Amino acid sequence: MLGFASKHNPICCVDAFSARLHADLYQRKFSAVCHFNDTGELINFVSEERYQTVGKEYLRTRWRMPFWNYREVGSLHIPSEGKATWHLPEGNYSYIKIKIEDERYVSFGVEQVDWLDLDG
Repeated sequence: MLGFASKHNPICCVDAFSARLHADLYQRKFSAVCHFNDTGELINFVSEERYQTVGKEYLRTRWRMPFWNYREVGSLHIPSEGKATWHLPEGNYSYIKIKIEDERYVSFGVEQVDWLDLDG
């Protein structure tokens, strides 16, 4: 995540447990706030500027990706689970769950649900 950081994509401190990332990805500028726990693990990535396709339009929409269940994979300390959620006027829409079973296998649980809040 912080691999985006460079002189072209700066990161600014928000508080003791969060930082704002500014980036240009696929010719679209966006910013996001990275939230960390007290051990420095990334636990949530939130952007108010994620583009969602609606018909033939691209709408800037709030989006988040929390991460949890950190583990060691080789020499890396990574989250083994995450979930992506759009924050829409109709309610939250979590559309994918990611789980790393081991370093050779990643499970993507793509869910097609009708505006069901999977946060519970």
